[in-house]
Amino acid sequence: QGSLAVARSDRLRELLAVLEEGLPKAFIDVHESRWHRLLTSFLVSHPLYELFLCSLHITAAKRAKVLADCVLGSLAICALLFSVGGVAVSARSPAACQIDRGSLLWFVAVALLSFVLNLVPRSIVYRLGYRSFVQVSATGRRDKHIFKFYVHDMLFWFLGICLSSLHILVILAFLANLGESNEWKWHLCFTLVLVRKLLVVPLLATLFSMSATEILAIMRPDIMFQPPRKLGVDLSLLREVRIKAEMMDRNFGLSGWEHKVQELAERGIRIRHLLDFYAMLGHEIMPHFDPKASTTHDVVRHGIIPLSVLTTTPQYYSFIVTVVGAAGLAKADAFSSDPYCMLTILGQDLSEKPWNGGGKTAIVWHDFNPTWNHEFLVSEFRTGDHLQFRVLDSDCMTGDDPLGYALLSHEQILPHGFQGPLMLSGSGAGAAASVTVRIKVFHRLSEAQSRLGSGASVSLAPTSSWNGEADWCETLEARTHSGKLVPAQEPSDSLIRSIAGAGVSGLGASPCQKASVLGLAYASVVNRGEPFLAHKMVTHNWGNLFCHLISAIFADALGDGFFDDFAQLLAERNFEHVAKRMAQAGVLDCSYWVCAFSVNQHAGICNRAPHADSMGYAIRPCNCNTPKHLDGDLSEMNKFDDMMAYLKVRIRQEALQQGSRQRLEQVVAIDENFTLLTRVWCVAELVEAHDLHLLQDLKIHSAASHKHCIDRLLGLDVREAESSFPADKDLVLSKIENVDIFNAQLQDLLLHRLDSFLSGHGSRLAATTCDDVLLNIVTVMI
Repeated sequence: QGSLAVARSDRLRELLAVLEEGLPKAFIDVHESRWHRLLTSFLVSHPLYELFLCSLHITAAKRAKVLADCVLGSLAICALLFSVGGVAVSARSPAACQIDRGSLLWFVAVALLSFVLNLVPRSIVYRLGYRSFVQVSATGRRDKHIFKFYVHDMLFWFLGICLSSLHILVILAFLANLGESNEWKWHLCFTLVLVRKLLVVPLLATLFSMSATEILAIMRPDIMFQPPRKLGVDLSLLREVRIKAEMMDRNFGLSGWEHKVQELAERGIRIRHLLDFYAMLGHEIMPHFDPKASTTHDVVRHGIIPLSVLTTTPQYYSFIVTVVGAAGLAKADAFSSDPYCMLTILGQDLSEKPWNGGGKTAIVWHDFNPTWNHEFLVSEFRTGDHLQFRVLDSDCMTGDDPLGYALLSHEQILPHGFQGPLMLSGSGAGAAASVTVRIKVFHRLSEAQSRLGSGASVSLAPTSSWNGEADWCETLEARTHSGKLVPAQEPSDSLIRSIAGAGVSGLGASPCQKASVLGLAYASVVNRGEPFLAHKMVTHNWGNLFCHLISAIFADALGDGFFDDFAQLLAERNFEHVAKRMAQAGVLDCSYWVCAFSVNQHAGICNRAPHADSMGYAIRPCNCNTPKHLDGDLSEMNKFDDMMAYLKVRIRQEALQQGSRQRLEQVVAIDENFTLLTRVWCVAELVEAHDLHLLQDLKIHSAASHKHCIDRLLGLDVREAESSFPADKDLVLSKIENVDIFNAQLQDLLLHRLDSFLSGHGSRLAATTCDDVLLNIVTVMI
């Protein structure tokens, strides 16, 4: 788990999900009975069963070749011993062997001969066929390692064929001189070789592996059902825990702590929202934003906190835009026009936002008054955005010619929608050219998606019956003495949804003096107060560049291990290329849990800002009146462990209901200097993900930075992690049973090394060695 192989391979990821479902019950079934343990140990030690196993290190064909060499080698040894001893061949010369066959020197010579002619060559061939993971070079080139693998493959098959040919030659030479009266001895040895390989070796391997287990079962029966951590068996995934999770999901008897844990888990943020937020930086918000200098902490203070106060929070909507047709278009070609219409979402600065929807209609050939009736889904439209309609003439020879454009602002659309013609302007537009559109407004994306293409009529009037600021004030007053789940002056999810549904863009002008200025988590704002479960947990350092954090998330969405390419694209503000890649991969709606966006900063740190950010720009203090909770049931800063555990069970529960393989994953966004590993809360998330058996995927800036930091990683010690409060560090370290072992496992994760504990060669090697000795002794006796 957490290996490069699983992180890069969808097939292995699916296989891991299958194992996760079956292993807990299988572990319990095996350890309930001694006979079950015996049968399982015998089965996994059997050479024929081993051929059907999935191994990342050696293929089934190579394993079959090694098994064949083992059998042929044993037969060749028997033939050599019979030939040298002269007890089974018809033509023999006792004088050819000057050593007394009953002496100690004879047995030593037999043992050395068996070792040299069978075990050593077979071990060399096996090592040539074995593959292990290697570190990517600083240049990122793989051809050198791949060429080395090809050479080893050729040597494996060449030497393996030579070794098999030698064994067969020895056996044939022996059979050619085998005396008829002694054929029974050869038949006996041949049978013995097959029996010992198919029965004796598995039994001996079972004996070696079972001895320690049975001793432990007698001395400590209480720990027999506690799987070793390295197996990755999570017994919490059994049916009893799923039933408990279902009860939690129905809110039966939730405490204030559990309610807050569930609320945090349902603050996932989509890729499209992250892209939309990043596009605002440097233009609509935080004008001094520098992708190569601004840290995540800077963006939280200058961007996330200001945009998540209810008095300044923009509202989000979803549209179904129907481009009905156009009229009075100009003649673009010699005789006519071949028009089509393009819909584009523009931001406040008129920059394109293709990740939020849009597209183009079909081409209508030779028509000045085309009819399209084409529906588009605009998934996210923010107050301040615009819709642009461009009509163009299709021309494959000289390029498409403009026939005019029209622009709709949010004031023209919200809150009742729009229906009617829009006059076209700009280059190529006719004097009376127009495009007719119909826009239906929805407050929930899911509702818009369900109505798209259904043909059902949708009222252009708002459906909400919310009564403005008066209801807002009354609700706050009624909640002043509410229960501990939602404190006074803290907006509930239903209240947030009602505000989003009403399309209120600001509450600062409210005549009600009882209400306070409240703040939300940014994820709650963009999700319009609706719960949205996160499927990936992002661990990051607030001192890291914000551009690198977003780039790491984008790289994870597309399955890339390094994020330097995305960092370059974002620095160049090439959002169209990024959005195109995301749309093609179908990951724009993938959800992530990022503490900067998913935690309500107004309930914790918004009023404790430093005077300036990392670039020296002054930070404006937040004047919201959101109650601050730094600890206790209502705090959002002390529940990461419980939230990750809740997400794991909740996501798996939903995956079982939907028949999918979705699992909670941890994305570790590493900065160039690897300072993330010096922050105690980041280490805490790694510890918790490690304890929960989560798939952990490391995102590094580039291969060069990876090479630069390997020495630092090899000396990693979580005891040197830093924290703002010493108590936080003590709390995190107290959860680690053995710090040295955890350091080694953390290094293994970061260096993408695959554990070799599943190889199981120890008991088989001991069994094979013991069996070879017994076989030689029996052969000599015969």
